[in-house]
Amino acid sequence: MNTDLDSKFKEAENHYTKGFVIEEDSFLHDDAKAEHAKADKEFAKAFAIYEELAKENYTEAIFKQGYCYSAGIGIKQDKPKALECFNKAAGQGHELAKQALKEIKEKGYLLMSFGYKAET
Repeated sequence: MNTDLDSKFKEAENHYTKGFVIEEDSFLHDDAKAEHAKADKEFAKAFAIYEELAKENYTEAIFKQGYCYSAGIGIKQDKPKALECFNKAAGQGHELAKQALKEIKEKGYLLMSFGYKAET
């Protein structure tokens, strides 16, 4: 367990969560478009950290990077890159990555709208 990587991952998760909070509350604001832009910035910050941690072979970040690629969160949607990330994370024993690959194989696409919780 690397506490520096863990704290960096928590920072990414904070940006990721903040993006969703901003996005969910955007309908309460007069300028929803500006609020969505704020959310997108938070998602992009989170993705950049996931990407950095994935280079360090941090399994949870590799999975989360794949999840972002699959849904276009913080980065342009890229299904081949999502599959690459899910395969790598699954190869390192990540259970949700294995589940994602199974879902893709069975359905041809990824839903994974269930309650995601980091495996840190």
